[in-house]
Amino acid sequence: MPSRLAPFSLGLALLVTTSVSAADKAQSLGNVVPFDLAVCFLQPATIHQPVSAVTLNGLWILARPLVRECMTDTRRFVPGKAPGFKITLTVTENGFTRTVESETLTPAGKQCIDDAVGKVTPSIAALAPGSKPVVFTENDAEWPAAEQVRFGIDTFSDVAATVRLAMPSMCSCFEPFKTGPDPKPIGLKITLTADPEKFRDPKDNSVPKAKEITVGEGPPAPMKGCIAEKLAALSYPATKADIQAVIPYEFRFLDAVADSTDVSTLPDMAKFTQLDVMDGPRLAAAQLELARLDAAGARYNALVKQYQELNKTDPKKAHGMLKDLSSGCKQLVAEHDAYIGVLENESKLRQEHLTLTSALKAKDAAWAPAEAAVKKAATDSEALVVKARQNRVNDEKICPKVRL
Repeated sequence: MPSRLAPFSLGLALLVTTSVSAADKAQSLGNVVPFDLAVCFLQPATIHQPVSAVTLNGLWILARPLVRECMTDTRRFVPGKAPGFKITLTVTENGFTRTVESETLTPAGKQCIDDAVGKVTPSIAALAPGSKPVVFTENDAEWPAAEQVRFGIDTFSDVAATVRLAMPSMCSCFEPFKTGPDPKPIGLKITLTADPEKFRDPKDNSVPKAKEITVGEGPPAPMKGCIAEKLAALSYPATKADIQAVIPYEFRFLDAVADSTDVSTLPDMAKFTQLDVMDGPRLAAAQLELARLDAAGARYNALVKQYQELNKTDPKKAHGMLKDLSSGCKQLVAEHDAYIGVLENESKLRQEHLTLTSALKAKDAAWAPAEAAVKKAATDSEALVVKARQNRVNDEKICPKVRL
């Protein structure tokens, strides 16, 4: 099953160009790009070994939130060139390797992508001697500018960039968000005073701090304190000595690995995008389950072939294999059930996404193209479920015949 995950979500590209709250002033600064909490909470996958190209594809899909975060920082791009790269995952009798090739990313950019895949990849065993290498390759060359954080526009925008790119270092602050639902945006205000003495208060003789962080209402007090502490520890671009620079910003979140699909408290665009990005881990799970199903099918087919060959020369001994055939059949059907389960989970999300998008289109016809895209995805997803169920039926029908 080839990957059905587009390089970028439609919703994410829309969300980063749409103002969602009173932080419109922050949006005007630029560099307000949603942060996917999956960057904090993704864990290595459980996989079948020896691996197949389908397994490697699943790992690549699972790593996408981390890869997107790598590509958020334009300092990882070679100046003047559109960013892109080729990723190759290979398993041989010598072990597992990851290769990132690019003429448009810096060494740090390529290393970030390599590390992203490494974070979700468990230990992969080398193949048996003489085995054919297992290879997965994908080219990525479409990285929307709206998802990128840029420096060099002006001081205020550079402060915003500094804040946004620090979000991965705040994962400990975001721990309460781990299981979802996707949280509301968090408003911030960063006040920078290059020369605090110039702004001494004549009433109480107090001197402002060089850096003051205000975290808006919404998150619990411990989280607010954690965020403020992390932001206060950052080094910011220098501001003019004769002013107090007040930079509004807003943390906007996604959570591809959230357990809950409850998006009721979010703005419309964020609702759409949150359900959109949640499909990635479900696609990855489908790929990894498909790899297990393929392996179970290969094992069972090998067992059937062994039985058939033995039955030609020693029917009595072949009869002794019937118990193994029955057990192998049950294992195959169980793998079918697991695969169908993850496909149904994905299909359910797609249907929820379609219901939401249709409701948005009912309010605003501009949502029509998005609705068409989501409807196609939902239809394709349901078709995979139907096909998987039929494949299960077909395989289960064969098993009793073999046992007779």
